[in-house]
Amino acid sequence: MLLSETQLGHKLSHPDFWHGLMFYTTGELVRRQVPELVPYAIKYGMWETNWPNFLPVLEEDWKPFLDGHGTFRGSMDRVVADSN
Repeated sequence: MLLSETQLGHKLSHPDFWHGLMFYTTGELVRRQVPELVPYAIKYGMWETNWPNFLPVLEEDWKPFLDGHGTFRGSMDRVVADSN
C-alpha cells in the first residue's frame, strides 16, 4: 500500500497529480518504442501549464522505476514527497 497524503503529513502539489504521472508514464514508455514521438504533454506544454515543476520530480524519482530500478512503493513515496 502506498503512503497516503495524510500519512505523509501533507497534501499533493496538484489535485490531478496522478493524471500527470499517467501522462509521463505513457509518454515515456511509448517514446521508447517510437523514438521520434514527442509525448503529448511535452508537445502541448502541459508540464508548464498543468503540472509546473513536476517533470523534474518524475525524471528523478519515477523514471528509474520505469528503467527497472527500485520498487514501485519506494518510487511512489519519493515522487509524492518531492512533489511539494
